Amino acid sequence: MSRRYLYWLTAALLVAVAVMASPMFLDLISKAIAVDWGLVGQVGETYGGASAVLAALAFVAIAISLVMQASQLRSARVQVVRTTHRDLLGLAMENPSLYRPVIGAEAHATDDDVRQHLYAVLWMNYMSLAFEERVVFESSLRKEMLRGMFTSQSGRDWWERVRDAWHDGTRGSRAERKFYEIVESEYRRALTSEPSGLSWEERPGRLISPGSARSKRKWWVVVVPTAVAVVVLLVPRVGRRLYRRGQ
Repeated sequence: MSRRYLYWLTAALLVAVAVMASPMFLDLISKAIAVDWGLVGQVGETYGGASAVLAALAFVAIAISLVMQASQLRSARVQVVRTTHRDLLGLAMENPSLYRPVIGAEAHATDDDVRQHLYAVLWMNYMSLAFEERVVFESSLRKEMLRGMFTSQSGRDWWERVRDAWHDGTRGSRAERKFYEIVESEYRRALTSEPSGLSWEERPGRLISPGSARSKRKWWVVVVPTAVAVVVLLVPRVGRRLYRRGQ
């Protein structure tokens, strides 16, 4: 049994003993000093209204504390879910080819395309959490984060794919709805200007990584000199044999 527990137990016992012994102490006081208990009782009744107000305030304070505890509990659960989601996306980013069937990536998407898509998810989740916790404000969110993301065609294509899902997920709180409105407004503003870079749809479809083109070039670099060497070595021999047969 800890000392802290013993301390609180002793304090509670002392309070209970004081409450039970209070009538005897009051009787001793009345015998030692002439006290008009009727007058004292009338004075005590005047504090009835104040005690009722204090009780109401205490009840309100308890209700507020319960609401805050519930909010903190929900925030903790959401944080656990987001942490798990981030870890799962990290696994998929490390090996996109292995987790491609699970995350539903398109067949023509390269590993780099999958990584960009997953990073966009992580980046948007970070911005959402930072905005809800008031770590990032609207001005910084618009100028420093979203404008850079929607400058590229890849960022626009990603938001076009997931915007409906994000809209459905904004029914939880006012901060989530506000965040969606900010992102959507910046997306629409970005559409008024030309994007930078190619979109995922405009890129040539490749089933393997972009290194495949370099592998093909390396293959030709090896094959062509080999073929030339073979020709150089065989043509003189074939020519000599034909010459001998002609003689």
